[in-house]
Amino acid sequence: MCIRDRYTADLHDKGLEIVLVSADRSEDAFQEYYSQQPWLALPHSEAEANKRLSKKFSVEGIPCLVLLDATTGALITTDGRTVLSNDPTGEQMPWLPPTKQQARAMALEALGDVLVDAAGESWGLTRLTTKPFIGLFFSASWCPPCRVITPKLLEAYENGLGDKMEIVFISSDGDQQAFDCYFRDMPWLAVPFDRSDDKANLTALYKVKGIPHLVVLDNQFNVVTLEGITMLAQDTTGETLPGGWQPQAFTIVNDDPTAVNENICVFAMGDDHDGLREVAHEFLERAGGEVGRMPYRFYGAPAGAVTTRIRCLAACESDPHLLVILDIKDGFFYHAGADLSVGAVKEALRLFEAEELEPQVRVRVRVRVRVRVRRCGESRTDEVPSLVRLTRVDFVLSVGVSTVIDLAVDRAQVTALE
Repeated sequence: MCIRDRYTADLHDKGLEIVLVSADRSEDAFQEYYSQQPWLALPHSEAEANKRLSKKFSVEGIPCLVLLDATTGALITTDGRTVLSNDPTGEQMPWLPPTKQQARAMALEALGDVLVDAAGESWGLTRLTTKPFIGLFFSASWCPPCRVITPKLLEAYENGLGDKMEIVFISSDGDQQAFDCYFRDMPWLAVPFDRSDDKANLTALYKVKGIPHLVVLDNQFNVVTLEGITMLAQDTTGETLPGGWQPQAFTIVNDDPTAVNENICVFAMGDDHDGLREVAHEFLERAGGEVGRMPYRFYGAPAGAVTTRIRCLAACESDPHLLVILDIKDGFFYHAGADLSVGAVKEALRLFEAEELEPQVRVRVRVRVRVRVRRCGESRTDEVPSLVRLTRVDFVLSVGVSTVIDLAVDRAQVTALE
């Protein structure tokens, strides 16, 4: 049954109202399409409102269903299609994000009563709580970046990290043989391969969009970080857990560019970061101390490898000090002046939100990856499935050139087009 039929049969009566935001090119096409729909619509003539909504919710393709809380206007999810696929009759409406307590309960339920080790022995969840932290390692044998990260995680585990963190392997392998072959050298536990629903629930709970991915919890099953792989690169023994692994309101981009690809980011180019840092902490306070609820991520960008790529992308190689707003997902960047004081940063963000800052250039990034996959002696060359992600920001920040990235077992060709 399609969403239109579900809306008529169940969802509308349970409180869901839908508004069509059309991408049709003409009024006639819009009217013809809308005549078949039972819900409301934004008038086709409201092109600017359409554009603002697409930008606000980072709509990259259609169809796209954005779910909002009708009372507060707060975003519930930009992936409403998946929500409706999992709950087509709206039994779980209003689909609000789980509270911390609910997330803990959901994690415990999905992990289940029994985990296994590589020898096939079963273990209860009590083994996880014998250490201060728990790492949920989402990975698969067919994923080349995973096969790069796994030995590094194994080395870290055996050299101090394992004293603080118990790890649970959550596999995306396609069959039991591949799972067994990949898991046999891992010294930690795993969710049994045949529990696909539990693995899918953990993937959804922690919004895992690509692998490898490491979610770190405390032993009460509260989230410490969703970016464990990035933090592992900076602290292989877990010495700074938990505080050093938690998301920060303000970060030096060369140290941790993890969030650049998925968020609107504000950069203080150069060495003067005091004003931006103060504004970042004000935003953190407004977000109730939760970095994930902040509308922007804030970065200092002193000299360094990632800063060089940012400067190239934002066309500011020769500006020693500059405030830059960068939205990679939308494809725009903005120069907001050389004044990096608190007042100047706030004014720049005000202008940005009022759409009074002029975008400099629009860039599009296209990634094509071909890999050699080795699995239990089998070798083949293939396109990487969309689930795979390359690490960090390196594969995005190139403009006007083709860059080849060698990840030991895979090669990525990245082309950015003006």
